Formats: sequence, structure tokens, C-alpha cells
Amino acid sequence: MTTKIVLENMKHRPMRSLLSVFLIAIPVTLIQCLVGIAQGLLNDAAQRAKGVGADILVRPPGSSIMTLSGAPLSEKLIEVLAGKPYVAVASGMITYPISSVTYMAGIDLASFTRMSGGFEYVEGGGFQGPDDILVDRHYAQQQKLRAGSTVNLLNRDWRVAGIVEPGKLSRVFVQMPVLQKLTSNTGKISQVFLKVKEPRNLAGAIEQLRRELPGYPVYSIAEFVSQFTVENVQGGAVQTFINVMMGIGVVIGFAVVLLSMYMAVLQRTRE
Repeated sequence: MTTKIVLENMKHRPMRSLLSVFLIAIPVTLIQCLVGIAQGLLNDAAQRAKGVGADILVRPPGSSIMTLSGAPLSEKLIEVLAGKPYVAVASGMITYPISSVTYMAGIDLASFTRMSGGFEYVEGGGFQGPDDILVDRHYAQQQKLRAGSTVNLLNRDWRVAGIVEPGKLSRVFVQMPVLQKLTSNTGKISQVFLKVKEPRNLAGAIEQLRRELPGYPVYSIAEFVSQFTVENVQGGAVQTFINVMMGIGVVIGFAVVLLSMYMAVLQRTRE
């Protein structure tokens, strides 16, 4: 019976029915898109963090899970941490944003390769000079880059030395000393990744590091990526925005339903 009423209403008043469907569908679709984009970006960031191959992440004092600005750590910290008896590999990095969702990572390719197993090159190869840059396949497709191409980032022309498979740390890589000099952070880094010799002793290694480095956030990679949620982005601002949009969508949908009911009753009364 209900289906028949709906079909008859659509048959005799197609424009009103179509407008009602659109006015309800648009806010619902908008909410789904916002949530999907946010979750997709966070899942991608989590997978790239796992792709480093590290067990522990040491970040600067005052930083949070989702925020990291500048390069406040001394590069000497890498050597100090590498000398710990339970550390197999220590690799530091410096980051600098090049867009709202993409950052350039300055890495030491040798230690990064030992930790992660190295890049899988689609085209080209590793760094050959200070102006060389590596980009992942997705970034290369977006920017229409090939090995040997030139790209301008941070007001500097770079030669694309290689295109790599995505999934490791970032989408854009340069040599760490080059990015340090370019951003006036010589001898400074943003964070340090550690790979332990015995994974079964990971919890003990983290506890010891927290005692030796008071004030420094020390995470296992599993703990770090588990915090990649919408609630943690920008202090919960994204979640608040989504909640507001959901509220607006509910109000619009409710108003459209009431308006449709009112118009139907008015039409029946007139008849």
C-alpha cells in the first residue's frame, strides 16, 4: 500500500517528488563524502607510517599525534639513539609542508633503506645530486612527472631522479642535508624512527626511552597509527565540522519531509 502511494505520488507530481529526493539526498551525500575523504586521508597516512618499517617513533616535546611543525630536534639525537644496545637502526627525518595534505620528507637514504627495505623504483633510481628528488607513483601521475622531469617545489627546481611505489612515509623525498639547509634547519630534524633488535622486547625498550627522554613523546608504531582518527585531527575540529554538517543535513531533511507532507495535505484539501 505504501509503495503504491509513493509511486502514484511520483507519477502525478514528478517535479515535487524529484525536488524532495534531491533536497534529502544532497546533504546525505555531502556527509558521506566528508567522512569518506577524512577517513581515506587518515588511513593513507597510517599505511605510510607503517611502511617505514620502524618499531618506535620519537617525536619532539610538545608535539601531538597529528601535529608536527618545524625541526626542533638535534640531529645528534640519531647517533645517541643508534648507540642504544636494543636499537638495530635509527633513522631521522625532517619534514616541510608543500601543500595542505602533502609534505616533503628529508631522509638519509642509507639508514632509511636499512629500516624499510628500500624503495621499489618504478622509474629511475636513487639520489645522484643535491637537486634530485624522489616522488611516489601517485604524486607523479597527479603532476604528470617522469624520471628526469623537472618540478618546482619550495621555489627551487628539482630533477626527478626516481619514481617509487607509494606506501612509505611520504610522497616526496629529498636528501636530509639539502632540506635542512633549504629550510634553515641545519643540524635539526623533525623526528626519529627506531627499529629494535628484538621485537619481543619492544615494550621494555619504549619504557626505557621514556625514562631517559622525559618530555619526549615516544610511541610504538602500532600505538601511533591507532591514533589516526577523525577525532584527533586538528584537536577534534574536523569531527566537530562533520557533526555540524550532519546536524544541518538532518534539519534540512526533516524540513523537506514536513514541507512535502504539508503540500500533500494542502493539495488533498483543495481537491
